[in-house]
Amino acid sequence: PGLLGRTFAVVVIVIGMLLLVPRPNAVHQTAVDVPAAAQAARSRLGFVPAVPQGLPEGWVPVQAQVKQDSGDTPTWHVVYIAPDGTFLGYVQAVDPPPLWENTQVVSGPETVTVPVDGNAWLLRNREDRGLTSYVLRGATVVTIVTGHSGTAELEILIAALNLPAGG
Repeated sequence: PGLLGRTFAVVVIVIGMLLLVPRPNAVHQTAVDVPAAAQAARSRLGFVPAVPQGLPEGWVPVQAQVKQDSGDTPTWHVVYIAPDGTFLGYVQAVDPPPLWENTQVVSGPETVTVPVDGNAWLLRNREDRGLTSYVLRGATVVTIVTGHSGTAELEILIAALNLPAGG
């Protein structure tokens, strides 16, 4: 067998291996235990972090952790995959510096105030990036809910946070 025959044999073997090796159609993220992570995070945060209750079927929490954000602000970060496959989440911090909020909303300008679940949330959009953020500046804790989802999905998450009226 000449070079052409050996090349053909190698190509057939490679194609055969590609056909035999299973390939996933989608990447499945493992759900995290948000309530357990929140309980563990309380002492590092200095406040009781929000834990969503009663989200509809299909919402998968893929991240729940404390991060040190701008200015060394300990921040509670939670990320979900919504049933439509989009990512959305929320962050919380106690008395964060003004730069912190701008960083979280990717400097989206303030647009309007929207009533959601008994609180007045400030809507901030970055249309060039397709991001929408709802900001609740409570007495001490600032909560920001952000995502590429439409406002309906973000408001479902906000309602599940069960934040007290007035933040």
